[in-house]
Amino acid sequence: PFSDHNELYETIDATNLGDIQWDTFKLRYDGKWPTDNIPPWMDEAYEYWFCDPSTLIENMLSNMEFDGEIDYAPYQDFTAGDRKQRYEN
Repeated sequence: PFSDHNELYETIDATNLGDIQWDTFKLRYDGKWPTDNIPPWMDEAYEYWFCDPSTLIENMLSNMEFDGEIDYAPYQDFTAGDRKQRYEN
């Protein structure tokens, strides 16, 4: 669906998230290091971008386009003929 990773990133960046702000922090490996031949990823800092999940879910649940479209409890769906049982939430 995307011609390359740049198109994917542009689509993500253009997505309207309402009033949800992006936040970021950096991660660095803090486990045990080998004594020699240290892999480069162990010494790198990685930037992690995210939106507050609580605010994101709150906005989704308050969006009228989802009204009546969310099942709040698991249910079983037995489709006649195919003898397959489906569990969804």
